[in-house]
Amino acid sequence: MTDPTYSNTLLARLFDRAKQRTNDRRWAAYVRYINAGLEVLGKERVYLVGSTGENLNLRLPSDRGDADFLLVSGRLEVPVANIEYRLNTPLYLWIRGKGLDMRYCGRLVDDTYLSADMLRTVHPMLFTMIRALCTIVTAPLQFVPGRYLIHTCLGMPSRVGIAFTEFRQLKIEDTDSLRMGPNAEEIMQEEVESKLKRRQNSVKMKDNDAKLFKRVQEMASFSKTPSTRGEHHGRNVFLATMIDEALRRKSGVNQSEGDCNSEMETIFQDVSDEHDNEFIGKVKATYDDIAGKDFVPALRIDGKLSCIEEFCRRVQSAKWPPRNVVNDIDNKCEFFIIARDAPLNPSKEKDFCLSFNLAEIMLNQNLPPTAKRVYILMKAYLKGIFKKTFDSIGRFNPIKSYYMKTSIFWTCEIYANELCWNETSEHSILDAVQIVLRFLLGCIKAKKLRHYFTESNLFDGVADLDLEIAGACIYEIQAGPFEKVQDFFDVESEHKREVLLDHEAARRILSLQQDGGRRECLNRLDDSFIDMARAFNDASCDPSGDSIVKEIVLRVADTFLEEQKQRASAKKADKSGHRISALDKTSNKCVGQRDLSKPKLKQAPLIKLLNNFVTNDGAVSHGSGEASQRLGDLLAVGSLFPVGRDFINNIGGEKGAKNVLEQVDAQESDSEDRLRKTVERYLTCKDEEEPTVAIELKQMIAIYFLANDDEFM
Repeated sequence: MTDPTYSNTLLARLFDRAKQRTNDRRWAAYVRYINAGLEVLGKERVYLVGSTGENLNLRLPSDRGDADFLLVSGRLEVPVANIEYRLNTPLYLWIRGKGLDMRYCGRLVDDTYLSADMLRTVHPMLFTMIRALCTIVTAPLQFVPGRYLIHTCLGMPSRVGIAFTEFRQLKIEDTDSLRMGPNAEEIMQEEVESKLKRRQNSVKMKDNDAKLFKRVQEMASFSKTPSTRGEHHGRNVFLATMIDEALRRKSGVNQSEGDCNSEMETIFQDVSDEHDNEFIGKVKATYDDIAGKDFVPALRIDGKLSCIEEFCRRVQSAKWPPRNVVNDIDNKCEFFIIARDAPLNPSKEKDFCLSFNLAEIMLNQNLPPTAKRVYILMKAYLKGIFKKTFDSIGRFNPIKSYYMKTSIFWTCEIYANELCWNETSEHSILDAVQIVLRFLLGCIKAKKLRHYFTESNLFDGVADLDLEIAGACIYEIQAGPFEKVQDFFDVESEHKREVLLDHEAARRILSLQQDGGRRECLNRLDDSFIDMARAFNDASCDPSGDSIVKEIVLRVADTFLEEQKQRASAKKADKSGHRISALDKTSNKCVGQRDLSKPKLKQAPLIKLLNNFVTNDGAVSHGSGEASQRLGDLLAVGSLFPVGRDFINNIGGEKGAKNVLEQVDAQESDSEDRLRKTVERYLTCKDEEEPTVAIELKQMIAIYFLANDDEFM
């Protein structure tokens, strides 16, 4: 019998790996900010989906996390009447083009059906601002200025869009065989730049939009603070520099009139990986850690899907999912179409697939407590015993975590009366995981796992031998569900941080590393500015006559500031529980009071100097000779460092620094409103007023961030 202490330790280690990380929270926040701006422009939207969106990730130590983004077009929607389901697999479909806006349909297959190629990239025919943002995010950054850590970013076609992978310290072996001809790189660059020029001639950004867009770019540079440090700050500075240079190149913001119906797509060839299972033509590379982002272009469905109506009828009397969740899925949830080949008799030209991501997130958020832990266990089995077993015989494991998730949905519905679901004891987890394993084993024997929302069989295309191997793995797990978690940690310890790259990808990396990807980054930014111009031009005019850019910025600012207020309230409530104990320990000190009244400024070098200028109770000493001397010392020492000189000069020199320090302690409950009003003034001020208002805005940004203990700093 297994030692309970051993099992508890294994489970604790496993569930710790599944905890939400800072990057997960940041990606969720970024999506909220992006959508706040997109709401002004139309119906384009971005959704964080997959395990990150569900907050059910399980990572290796070398994995800094991944994120799946669903990019929804605002130009074309698919009425349910235009959907033609594939025979015996209604998860997959074809889309009839009749009655759709042909400006956004491209070339029809057989003069009847939409081409799936339109959703295999973030095509300008269907996307505007989202495409611009996606281009910036995937811009190659091969190095971090001033840092020794090297980042290499690769984009590659995936089955459903674009897979973007970032490696830290990627090192390619055998580089001698990868050298390109002396003129090959120049020829490739010239081809891309020629296409960009033709795209630029098709777009003209409105003068007022262009002016505000430039101010937004300058405003982004204002928000650099001395406590923003580390490798990400270096990368952000690099990208900010690239944007500034791209604007000076007069990219898409000041182009002449042209054919506005032109929707040419510039393709940046990153990786051509058509032979995933072959070693021919590959070179090995090693890395320290890895992070990924998947961008999945999608079309919104207009109308009620028959499979959702059937789902609602099926679960009408079930105890799970909860009735309110079913109603939300039926009445509020959006459904989408993505490009994916059917597993049986695929038609690559016209196959699409239904996407139930948002409904699945709702279900996952409302799983019984034990079911969430079982899902993590099932993922551990996939990454542990399943991987070891399939690797040992040289076969690829076709069993996906989606199958595990679907099995849990079904068992929660069918076996909702089991008491184990609503408890989190080790015994309850053991009972629940056995229920799921028995269900999944039954599906494997029947060679059928029904999709939770449609009649499709998720095992279509999975070889019988692979199902037999998966069944053997489940038999092993059933004999000791908790013991088999150890296989996950065994595989983790043996994990090789290696990747195989085809020669074309490796050559591209070597080429980009010559200048840190600077030239290609500029080309991508040019491309993104053109898309931004298209997005601004497509949007309805602001009733007040103001540029649409102003409304976008203010919406994003409102979202950010509101979240900051909520976080500050939560932190204050959390800290209040520690105040009494802190005062008890320090009867003659104001440690507890200091922590509550003024968060200690972060300990970057210049911030330490700022802390020295602040008294123990958080107030700034001013109005005395000693204070003036300390300010002089601060400015003198701060100016010795590049970041210090930049910061002091950025906020208006000595006078600006004094104003910032004096107001740090004077922050009141309306600090967010004051910052927001200053942003609006900067966006709307006259050209001759811009330098003065810019200094004021820089100081307000510095005051706001220095006075708030903020994780984004």
